[in-house]
Amino acid sequence: MIREIPLEKAHRILALSSVTFVSSATEDDKNIMPAGWVGTVATDILSVIMDSANYTRKVMENSGYFVLQVPRASQSDLIVELAKSRHVHEDKLAKLSFFDPSNQGYPLLEDCLAWVVCEIIPEQRNQEVYDLFLGRIVAAWADDSVFRAGRWHLDQVDPQNRPVHYVAGGQFYQTGNGFQLADPFTAD
Repeated sequence: MIREIPLEKAHRILALSSVTFVSSATEDDKNIMPAGWVGTVATDILSVIMDSANYTRKVMENSGYFVLQVPRASQSDLIVELAKSRHVHEDKLAKLSFFDPSNQGYPLLEDCLAWVVCEIIPEQRNQEVYDLFLGRIVAAWADDSVFRAGRWHLDQVDPQNRPVHYVAGGQFYQTGNGFQLADPFTAD
């Protein structure tokens, strides 16, 4: 079941550094693409590198936000498919289903493991020189079969329901089993 994640725990969704989908939409336009250069800057700020040639960037700039989504291993073919340019493959969105539990118009791709909505923090120099976008987390949701109480729980999950990492040339890796230190560094 999809559950809302408290904002102070939402940054943990990206702790695995897995492949993400980045989507954005305006009233008239929408796009989504895979991205690997996504990270946590602070507990309430995430980053994404988005080349100026990417159509998704134009939609992000027009909408003022982006959505980061963590796909399942079973969506690996979709990761490759969505890497295709929308201008070359205009029908790439036709078979996709989106939803928005907040009713704010955010395009959350169905069947992902987790979703984080970020409002773009305008940093023109970073965006123009480094293609770096910063976003303040405004909403987050996750499939509670894999992410609950602010942490990933993947040990007992079907491998097809785990996040994936992309290396190159079609090579993916599934996130593996976790382990617990006898003396955790932080408590909560």
